[in-house]
Amino acid sequence: MTYRRALIDIGSNTIKAFIYNKKIECVGFYEKHTSLLKHVHNELITQEGIRKAINDIISLMALLNENGCKDIFAYATQAVRACRNSNELLLKIKEATGLDVNILSGADEAYYDYISLKHYSGCKYFAGANIGGGSGQIIISAENNKIFYESYPIGSMKITMLFVKHNQIEENDERDIAEYIHKIIKNIPLYKTDTFYAMGGSAVALSKLIQKTLISIHDIDNLLDNVRSSVITQSYLSEKIPNREQTALTGAVIIKSIAEIFGSKNIKILATGTKEGYILKNSLLQ
Repeated sequence: MTYRRALIDIGSNTIKAFIYNKKIECVGFYEKHTSLLKHVHNELITQEGIRKAINDIISLMALLNENGCKDIFAYATQAVRACRNSNELLLKIKEATGLDVNILSGADEAYYDYISLKHYSGCKYFAGANIGGGSGQIIISAENNKIFYESYPIGSMKITMLFVKHNQIEENDERDIAEYIHKIIKNIPLYKTDTFYAMGGSAVALSKLIQKTLISIHDIDNLLDNVRSSVITQSYLSEKIPNREQTALTGAVIIKSIAEIFGSKNIKILATGTKEGYILKNSLLQ
């Protein structure tokens, strides 16, 4: 059987499993919409949330084993690292599955996104973001060897829970989100670029909705207007991005807001992100 290794990403919205060959090509993908962040109260993951996460990981590991994955690595991000009982979750995952889970700090996540974007963009200078469920990372590589990467609490699920009051984003929600994003990331280095890179689940969902990987700000505005006017229906959203109907639109607003700060006219979507940077830096496929 072909040599394969797998990586499980325990995120705030989804738990994903990726299968890679030695060329760091993703040859298999599975996900569970665990919505772990919704099971966090008073900085504690509920017992229901812990059980759901474990059951979903067990299901994913069974699929990975069926695909002949000999080595399975795992990390967790914002929803887990922000909780006071994260060690309880990791211990119970270990007891149930034998899997060791590495909790990435915000700095880790941002650094791996930088490694990934540097590798896959093919550019020396760039700016981009990876918008997850609980956090978002902003990355800049500018002239004079100026490199910046930072994690912020601007994930699509987190922002949805804070600002979106109805089933879809209203215009006032969009304005509030944009103002919040500008406030949170106001101290990032000044850098202007025509093309902004977007990575992660929110970016991929946006690409599926617009059906392009090079998207303009105008494309996002049209998407949001068409959803509000019901030109794009909820059934269409459910078909294209199941279980992401609301958070994907929030993600689109977040991506647009950040891109506008960089003066970007276009947004290039990459399906890669933290996971590939993690693999590259830790040489997991060697």
